[in-house]
Amino acid sequence: MFTFLPKENRAQVEREYRRRIFSIAFGLLALLLLSAAVFATPTYVIMLVRRNSALIISKNTIEPSDSTHKTIEARVSSIKTETSALKATSVSTNPTLISVIERINSRIISGITLNSISIKRVTSGTIQITGFATTRDILVSFTKSLQGEPSFKNVSLPVSALAKGKDIGFSITIDSNI
Repeated sequence: MFTFLPKENRAQVEREYRRRIFSIAFGLLALLLLSAAVFATPTYVIMLVRRNSALIISKNTIEPSDSTHKTIEARVSSIKTETSALKATSVSTNPTLISVIERINSRIISGITLNSISIKRVTSGTIQITGFATTRDILVSFTKSLQGEPSFKNVSLPVSALAKGKDIGFSITIDSNI
């Protein structure tokens, strides 16, 4: 760099230049730290509030005593024995209603729409199925598939349901072993 300034003035100008650069850099750094503090303050306040609420909740929780643990364990074990006894008696003797409905649903073919299923259980079960079939052949094959179910004793379809050839409303009565 060529200037017409004498050496002492040139050194003074360079010192002034460096001082200004340093003061600008220091000012920008201070501005950066100040803005970081301003933007971090809400996060700090939220974290402080959450920490304090967690500490309050943890202070308010009550640890159960050993006698309470023993009482709860005894109650749970008695409930387990009662439920296992109930499962052993009820499941082995009678099929559930859900299993009967699943058996009927597994026999449904394309073209059959069920409207309702009613189940009456007195000594043996009577199941009433009402619905809609698109054709007579589909209705007959659905009835035959129900007759093929081993848990159904008797499947009866009224002859009046077979009078129409298409768009047939039907009501099937099933005597079951449930």
